[in-house]
Amino acid sequence: MSSGTNYKKKPATVQIAMWSAHHRWVVVAVWFGLIAALVVGGLGVLGTKTQAYNSTGLPNTESGKASEVFKDAGATLPDNLILIFNHPNLKVNDPAYRSAVEDAVARLKTTLIRGLF
Repeated sequence: MSSGTNYKKKPATVQIAMWSAHHRWVVVAVWFGLIAALVVGGLGVLGTKTQAYNSTGLPNTESGKASEVFKDAGATLPDNLILIFNHPNLKVNDPAYRSAVEDAVARLKTTLIRGLF
């Protein structure tokens, strides 16, 4: 008698893998069909949640409500512009870097003022 176990039949995982390898296009079609059915079924069961908007056109979220409160109080909300300056050689504390940033800010202010008037 041998010490190892002899399988007359291959394990199920091997059989499935072999069948899948021989029938690639059937497997692809079944996967696409299954995913499509799950998406359609999920939408049918759960539906879609659309974002409600208030009278000012802002989303009805906490930040949208806060923006509406500010507007109702007559406050003007500033527009934020964030610029990231990056230079391969200069460091932040170098005078040349500082002058490059100041030059960029001056050009932006000039451009913005021209755009407003």
